[in-house]
Amino acid sequence: MTEMELYARKLSEKNHMTIALARTPAETTGQRFAVADLIDKRYHDMAAKVAKGDIGYTLDHLGKSRDLPVYYTNGTHVAPGANVPLTKRMEIEHVFFPIVDGGNIFHIWLGEARPDPHGLMDMAMNLCKNTQIGYFAFTRDLTVSLRQFHEYKPDQKTIGQLSKSDIPARA
Repeated sequence: MTEMELYARKLSEKNHMTIALARTPAETTGQRFAVADLIDKRYHDMAAKVAKGDIGYTLDHLGKSRDLPVYYTNGTHVAPGANVPLTKRMEIEHVFFPIVDGGNIFHIWLGEARPDPHGLMDMAMNLCKNTQIGYFAFTRDLTVSLRQFHEYKPDQKTIGQLSKSDIPARA
């Protein structure tokens, strides 16, 4: 990444324009690059070792389709399925933020949990004070429409649907 950053600066000076090194947010790019590398004999063996997804199916269908279930990990992120604790992810990913001047994001996946808001605030403050992470999001793995949301209320015998009055008005 540092070599790419230096090369982008060199091109910027040479061409009298700003060339930014950015991490791509496009999952399709990760898929296209993995498929392209598997097709190209120069990169095939290396790509087969590091690409994620269904490598066997992809290898059987190379040349028949470009929409194959294989991809590279997106941007500068640790692979989402990696068995890496959140603190280690922070340690790994935060070093890329100063390098990638075109933007980067650190995802904190909450799953279906409802963590303590004070704990989330403490984590956010720790990120801001002690890492180079400049942009982050607390993200639920499950996204629901408020009109479809059902929440268990201990004082009720059934799980009820929210009424219109429960849904906050738009600003």
